[in-house]
Amino acid sequence: MTAMWSFSVGSLWGIPIRIHVTFPLILVWAAFEWGRGRGWQEAAFGVVLALLLFLCVLLHEMGHSLVARRFHIRVDEILLLPFGGLARLRTPLDSPWQELVVAAAGPLVNVVLGVALYPLYRATASPLVEVMGFSYALNGVGLGPLVAYLFAANLILAAFNLLPAFPMDGGRMVRAVLASVLPYRKATVLAVRGGQAMAVLFGGIALLGQPLLALVALFILVAANAEIERVALRDRLRELLVADFMQRKGRALSVHQRVAVARLLAALHAQYVWPVVERGHLVGLVTRRSLERSKPAARVGDVMDRNYPVFHPHMTLYEAQTLLLHEGREAGAVVENGTLVGLLSAHAFRQAQRNAESP
Repeated sequence: MTAMWSFSVGSLWGIPIRIHVTFPLILVWAAFEWGRGRGWQEAAFGVVLALLLFLCVLLHEMGHSLVARRFHIRVDEILLLPFGGLARLRTPLDSPWQELVVAAAGPLVNVVLGVALYPLYRATASPLVEVMGFSYALNGVGLGPLVAYLFAANLILAAFNLLPAFPMDGGRMVRAVLASVLPYRKATVLAVRGGQAMAVLFGGIALLGQPLLALVALFILVAANAEIERVALRDRLRELLVADFMQRKGRALSVHQRVAVARLLAALHAQYVWPVVERGHLVGLVTRRSLERSKPAARVGDVMDRNYPVFHPHMTLYEAQTLLLHEGREAGAVVENGTLVGLLSAHAFRQAQRNAESP
């Protein structure tokens, strides 16, 4: 879904950067707002200012991402949206300490940027700013107003993101602190309630002539509800064992078989992951999905996963899911006392989720 509605603009420190297809709308809006009744120079200033503001947003998300990587959490990408940015972590931050530090890193970047810009702001500000006040520094176009906007924007970004309402960084920090003394699910509910209250407030302000806040309110509500569902599923998966959902028996494939033949077998048997054997030894795994994406003439041995994760049957499904996500794999082997006892695929988690949702 991300790839369908966004496009890549490169990477920074090894982290892919993507821009949502609606992002250019904010540049059009900036050009219109600044150029309305003025001229092309003011319109161009609005576009440059918007781009630099989103550079600050990107650095904010990069702060989250780099600290997450210090905790060995993989970052799949940073997505820039018209109303902000989103760092997509491959696995959730279940440790309250890790969540607290990662959440605080983003606003800290904006504070550092604001402090760094302050001397430049003082150097480029008009002498009349001392008399007329800070708002005068925002008048007109040029280096002075540009620096003044960026200085103020970074401090506002830091303050806004520190609001104690999930999914804002401040809300995540509140959840982290609460989770150190309360059950994780209860801490999440309390943090989410703050986010929902903030969304209602933003929605009310939007009705007074600030339509952009309506999008922010919608984002907060969707993200807050999604987090409640994620934590509920997390608790459910922590109650279930790999042994209860693993595939215990099934047909095996040979490394020399063609993908076309393996597809026919997959169509005949309700099997989501296949062990691949050579001379009686397990050498890899292949999923139905990977077979569907491979060329029919290819050999199974060429498309199988040789570096599959290994689970223990008494691991919880949540532990297995986290490992599978961290490794970026679709399936793994279940081993007990050095013996293969089953296979586990992403289908098992979907099955567990359906079981949890059924009455």
